[in-house]
Amino acid sequence: ILCSKYGEIHFINRLDRETSGLLIAAKEKTVAAKLQKHADAIEKCYLAVVHGALEREINAAGFLIADTASAVHKKRRFVTELPEHAVNAESCRTLLTPAGSVASGLSLVRARLFTGRMHQIRATLNSLGFPVAGDKLYGVDETLFLKIRSDSFTPGDRERLVFPRQALHSAELSFVHPLTRETIRCTSPLPPDIGGSVREAQP
Repeated sequence: ILCSKYGEIHFINRLDRETSGLLIAAKEKTVAAKLQKHADAIEKCYLAVVHGALEREINAAGFLIADTASAVHKKRRFVTELPEHAVNAESCRTLLTPAGSVASGLSLVRARLFTGRMHQIRATLNSLGFPVAGDKLYGVDETLFLKIRSDSFTPGDRERLVFPRQALHSAELSFVHPLTRETIRCTSPLPPDIGGSVREAQP
């Protein structure tokens, strides 16, 4: 769709399939290459609706490893120290901050990424006891993911998810333009499907 409007484009960052929010795309390969070279300097903040109440800021620095106890081979878990014989370990850091309240035992969390690992926010929140609402894999019950794959998902299962998709949103991006050197800051409000009942904390 974007190519039909702008011609060839090159994505700089990615989002999981059900995650909404901001993406960066370049229209020229040379500009994309410059942005990719300094991708670690891009500041990224997400908003997530989670089960439970995060009451204090958590600097979640540690590792993502394969969740060998899971029936889903691609699932990961967050640990602060590497266990012996850890599988596919990657260092990661996420700063988690309380950001508001939601009805029915849910709360809003702001997640600032300092690394960009696959499933980083979802796996970290789940491992800390705050699974993302609507998440079929890292949510309240991973068997819901398996039920979807086997086409045995029920209306009752859908109710357990609370949201029709994982309630994770890329809300803020900040980066230095590779040509003008201007700092570009972009924000995106929570979309209606997950933001309707959220009361964000005041700065």
